[in-house]
Amino acid sequence: MDEPRVKWKELFGSAIIKFEQEFMGRGPDDVKAFVVRDLVVGPLKGCSAPAERQLAKTAEECRHGEAIATELDCARVATSSASK
Repeated sequence: MDEPRVKWKELFGSAIIKFEQEFMGRGPDDVKAFVVRDLVVGPLKGCSAPAERQLAKTAEECRHGEAIATELDCARVATSSASK
């Protein structure tokens, strides 16, 4: 990749981190900039608050629990159908 583009991506990432820290009170650990034609996308990594991480973890556990319950329910229906 050419040097000006690499430098620009680093400046973009630094600016986003600085903005988040100054205005939001916390900032991401990392920002990777992607340029697609005239669009710049900068996914933020590590900017969730502890409470947000816990909520995401809880939601994932709920989805996992729902999947297990669905599997057990399907197995129960299959077993009861076979015994008739």
